[in-house]
Amino acid sequence: MTKQLVLAAVIAATSLTSVSAMANETDSGLAEYSPSISNYVSPYLSSVSMGNGLDGSGLGVRIGYKLTDNWGVVGDASFYEVNGKLQENGEELETDYDGWMLSVGPSYYITERLSVFATVGMAQLSGANYTYGDPYTAKEFNEDIHQVVDVTKRDKENINTSDNKSVVVGVGVNYALGDYYVINASYKRFTPDFKMTGGNNSTTADVFEVGFGFRF
Repeated sequence: MTKQLVLAAVIAATSLTSVSAMANETDSGLAEYSPSISNYVSPYLSSVSMGNGLDGSGLGVRIGYKLTDNWGVVGDASFYEVNGKLQENGEELETDYDGWMLSVGPSYYITERLSVFATVGMAQLSGANYTYGDPYTAKEFNEDIHQVVDVTKRDKENINTSDNKSVVVGVGVNYALGDYYVINASYKRFTPDFKMTGGNNSTTADVFEVGFGFRF
């Protein structure tokens, strides 16, 4: 979550800087700012589905830059969190996973406003799955009532940690709205490995991203 908050702050600062620059150009008496129809920066939200009871969401930023009349380059970075309950031998495992993705690739401009792109990069996944042991009672000091009280606890057991990287590929489309804004959508896929009690388990992760941003 801390990673996502940092990325959100960067996205907000980038957006505010872009808007401020447009306003300053106009207020200073210079010609009204006219952005290109090809370059853009776009924050986006993502939905992550890994199957087997695991789903999550993420936050990222995408940048596109036009190089020639028809070709450009796109790059993006995001963080995501995934939670749920894995199934192993009929038993439910608690989970706590997060990760990041970095991608870059070419874009092709079908028209001045409409472009499509394909990306390839790296996706990282880290975290753990585990079970809870039998409940037991322990004595703890309660600061609110200033007394020692009985507390029921369950410790984590059978902890399986994972930290791996895999190739992520994606395709998407970007469209310019008016003079200042863009919308885009993309689909990505990668194959992470989960360490389970019985060994490693590979799964396919499907990622859907929708963004709204600014042209510059």
